Amino acid sequence: MPADVDLAIEIGHELGIYRGCRSVLIDLRRFVGVIDWGVVRRMGRYAPWVHGAGTKLAYLLREEGLALMAVTACHYPRAHHNAFRDEGAARAWLRGDPLLPRNLAA
Repeated sequence: MPADVDLAIEIGHELGIYRGCRSVLIDLRRFVGVIDWGVVRRMGRYAPWVHGAGTKLAYLLREEGLALMAVTACHYPRAHHNAFRDEGAARAWLRGDPLLPRNLAA
């Protein structure tokens, strides 16, 4: 429920979980349902760094998930957004590891 998400975000903020965090992994591979975009917008109130140019948001998506990333990117245009299907690749990108060239023939 949206109220539960808001409460969880607020508790995380009060505990200092979001302080200074600049890399976020968002796993949407199993997500089914409707996104409350109000919650997505309010996240900036609890984690103001998400508005900064140094923030990196890696999304783990299924084939049809690119639209979700695109809408989130509109809410936080200064952050760097990247989509992945492989969690290891997403974590490597968040750490700043160089990405391996993709084999386009595969």
